[in-house]
Amino acid sequence: MRKITFKRTISMIIAAGLMTSAFTGCGGSYEATDSSSREESTVAYTTSDEASDSATESSKSKRESGAVYETTEAAAEDWDNSMTQDAWYEEEDEDYGYDSREYAHVSENDFIATSVESTSTFSADVDTASYSNIRNYLNNGNTVPEDAVRIEEMINYFHYDYDEPAKGEPFSVNMEVDTCPWNEDHQLVMIGLKAKAIDTSKRKPTHFVFLIDTSGSMDEPNKLPLVKTAYIKLLNELDENDTVSIVTYAGSDKVVLEGECGANTDKIAEAIENLQAYGSTNGSAGINTAYDLAEEYFIKGGNNRVILATDGDLNVGVTSEDGLTELITEKKESGIFLSVLGFGNDNLKDNKLEALADNGNGNYAFIDSVYEAKRVLVEEMGSTLETVAKDVKLQTTFDENVVEKYRLIGYENRMMANEDFDDDSVDGGEIGSGHEVTALYEIIPTKNADSFDNHILDLSIRYKAPQADESKLLQYSCKSTGKSFDNNASDNMLWVESVAALGMFLKDSEYSGESSVALARNLAEKTSYRDDALRVEYMSLLDKVEDNYGTAYSDYDDDYDDDYDYYDYDDSESDVNEIEAN
Repeated sequence: MRKITFKRTISMIIAAGLMTSAFTGCGGSYEATDSSSREESTVAYTTSDEASDSATESSKSKRESGAVYETTEAAAEDWDNSMTQDAWYEEEDEDYGYDSREYAHVSENDFIATSVESTSTFSADVDTASYSNIRNYLNNGNTVPEDAVRIEEMINYFHYDYDEPAKGEPFSVNMEVDTCPWNEDHQLVMIGLKAKAIDTSKRKPTHFVFLIDTSGSMDEPNKLPLVKTAYIKLLNELDENDTVSIVTYAGSDKVVLEGECGANTDKIAEAIENLQAYGSTNGSAGINTAYDLAEEYFIKGGNNRVILATDGDLNVGVTSEDGLTELITEKKESGIFLSVLGFGNDNLKDNKLEALADNGNGNYAFIDSVYEAKRVLVEEMGSTLETVAKDVKLQTTFDENVVEKYRLIGYENRMMANEDFDDDSVDGGEIGSGHEVTALYEIIPTKNADSFDNHILDLSIRYKAPQADESKLLQYSCKSTGKSFDNNASDNMLWVESVAALGMFLKDSEYSGESSVALARNLAEKTSYRDDALRVEYMSLLDKVEDNYGTAYSDYDDDYDDDYDYYDYDDSESDVNEIEAN
């Protein structure tokens, strides 16, 4: 076992002290509580499933200065700039450590013989938390826990040049086939969905319930202060058609603001700024109250969403992952969607936050910086907050004559029984406006694959409209136009391959083959990554992986050709669309 010793430099300690001083001086009408009395992460959590349903009105004082929240953002940015350089972990051979973040362990998908089972079923996943959490580890000079790596979330963090949806379709379907770069005897099949984008100027009226964890564990510079910055950035996107309610929870829940017009940004910002962190964490009580408010101010035909901001350290009321899953599953039946925002290096309960999002018609993002808050809540507001299809499920059936074995890379906690595909009572994933969802299969071709008509797989997709109860079915057939699987790779395919290779390296996957940082870099460099700031940042993270893991960069020789003829699918009136891989 490893002991992970957490170290902070003097500059980080000073910065944290200054941040604490700045934010505890913001004022507010809450009872004063000594932050030194808050519970530490080593305290055993309670497991009572009794949720508190109390909700009380907070005082609503008028703000004298309109510049308060600007101070919050500036301080958070100062912390963000300093944090990258000033903290790291050092590994030692002991059986305990100080990284209190928790992750669910899920075994990797194995290769499955098509002669045994040719059909694979999973739900869509647009979460991105794993990638930004990995970035946080790497930027702080750390290695990444294997269970923190969810490869599908790493891949789906990026945008791809997929076709726009055909008229009347909720999303386009794109497929591509290429030789597997980490195992030359295998092939890769990429499936990419792109949802139709809704013009933000024409978006539906929205009722947001900001559900904010103000417990003692949130009293850190990269938690509650960053939460305030995130929500205040979102306020600039609201107008008079929107309404906002705010619920906080610590030892108990509190209604801070109720049904406020979205145009009254000063009043909403003041309520956010006055929040202070103290006490235990009764998250289940806050969830109950937030959904009660969401139902009370429900906008028929609009967008109704709870946005939860927390580190997930729940220790009062319903605290277990199973209990929270049961609670949120009941709440989602109200037609209210959920966004979960995770914060903080210490005490992050990733397993609980992912469970809440997956079972609550929602999505999950990890906010590690002011920039990430802006990306999630401003730049990608439509994708994050405007659902265009819910309960999205994908089912692939491979041609046994062409594919001997297959393995879905990632999506381990999204796998479904094949019979659940047609069962509308079984939850799928949610896709927002303009969202892109990418899945990658590694396949082993049959020895005589070239003798057949290059039919690779059939794809079926089920989805529901945001307020519908019955699903619709789309069907596609994927064929390769060449006489073999060796197609030239597009930028889309090369980038997905690069991220998957890095993910398998970080996860120490038993299926990683020749995956390495050098391979990930080589694949990425074949793309036009310089046109995308997120991809440029990814390239710098590869440097950090080399530094943190002690890997040396070396040239990787391969035979890839940068030329590529992209897939096109037949937009005919037939029930099954044929997708050709050139």
